Amino acid sequence: LKYADLDGAEEALERASERAGLLDDYGEARELYGREYRNLVRELDGLRRDLDEVESNLHELMEIGEVDEAVEELSRFESAVETYNEAVSDDLRSFLERDFSELVDVLLHAD
Repeated sequence: LKYADLDGAEEALERASERAGLLDDYGEARELYGREYRNLVRELDGLRRDLDEVESNLHELMEIGEVDEAVEELSRFESAVETYNEAVSDDLRSFLERDFSELVDVLLHAD
């Protein structure tokens, strides 16, 4: 009976050790997730500022009647919008497919 208790205690200790390892993995995954998310937000903020600047330039040119320059700026604005939308889509898709799925895997295996 005492050996059975000892075996059970060893198994419980092994499970606890495995769970502690998973919790470490979870902590690392959360750190990675947070870091990647902050990087993504910074990058998208930069793109948004660029987009806002181009839009502002466009409005200024339209106000002073510089039609040719406004048309060129509108073209740059459309290109910037397209670039921003692609970047948001690509970065978010990549983030969700890679980093977030890794975090979910760790969480699912933490039980």
